[in-house]
Amino acid sequence: SPDYLARRIWYGYGTWDYNVEPYRQWCAKNRCVPGIQLSTGHAYDGVVKAARKEFESHPEYWPLLNGERKPVVNPKPCLSNPAVRRLFVLDALAKFEQDSSIDSVSMDPSDGGGWCECDACAKLGSVSDQAVTLANEVAVAINKRHPGKLVGMYAYNYHSPPPKVRVHPQVVISVATSFLKGGLRLEEIISGWKERGATLGIREYYGVNVWDRDLPAAARGGNIEYLVGSIPGFHASGAKFMSAESSDNWGPNGLGYYLASRMLWDVSEVDQIEVLIEDFLSRCFGPAKDAMQEFYLQLDSSHQHLDFNDQLGRMFRLLDAAMQILSNDRSLDSRQRQQIERRLS
Repeated sequence: SPDYLARRIWYGYGTWDYNVEPYRQWCAKNRCVPGIQLSTGHAYDGVVKAARKEFESHPEYWPLLNGERKPVVNPKPCLSNPAVRRLFVLDALAKFEQDSSIDSVSMDPSDGGGWCECDACAKLGSVSDQAVTLANEVAVAINKRHPGKLVGMYAYNYHSPPPKVRVHPQVVISVATSFLKGGLRLEEIISGWKERGATLGIREYYGVNVWDRDLPAAARGGNIEYLVGSIPGFHASGAKFMSAESSDNWGPNGLGYYLASRMLWDVSEVDQIEVLIEDFLSRCFGPAKDAMQEFYLQLDSSHQHLDFNDQLGRMFRLLDAAMQILSNDRSLDSRQRQQIERRLS
């Protein structure tokens, strides 16, 4: 019985032919798979595109921006209009009719700004209130026909601040740990949504290539102190879902991804992190474990690294030391030696 019902550490830029199967195997072997498939991606664009003819016939469906209603990129329709909300309800119901096995649909707004400025939408409340009003209506409708199904939504960007309206219990709010607006701390956003009745998840960023470029000690996925504090901490705050954007960068962040997978299944694993690290290093590097322990300290961004050139120099020297230890060791058979050599190279 996992502590996080859904545990996703996924490639932000998708998989490619060479890594689909290794990634699938890693997720399966480390129990880093979702027990519930929670859909939370930006959804408004797709619904509007599917109902394009309706929008073309009803210009009042578009948001009022600078005194004018017209088609826009990343649309947020006029959610105060009951007919608009009905289109979203029908779209969600259609998805469950097409595939009753799915666990959820997303009602997350399209990215960016551009929210309707009409008086009726203002009466609904904040941007978060408007988004929740729609998500609630969809949750009520689908649970009448498909009890137990979920509606996914982020707390992100303009709709990151907690709403004033109550959140339907079948609406899961995945709080983003970046791209937040409104001036509140992350902890305040999480507690605020929880107080409004939301089922909670976390939308994390363990590795984003355009941020960290897969460099050593540059991403959250390689920050052991952050992982040890955040995963149990989010769970203690009520989070039951984790979706962590990452990259195919197992060199700098592989240890962090492994430890994260252990804690996402059982947060009490935080109490034996040092044991897990010892086991990881022993199984990966055998007699070269001690040298590689120092190497992995250079990959841990919770440790201070004063100069990048110095950091790289230490890493190369430690790899050389590990290879020398391996070449002098006679306790391994040829297969074990080849496996460790591949890891070191």
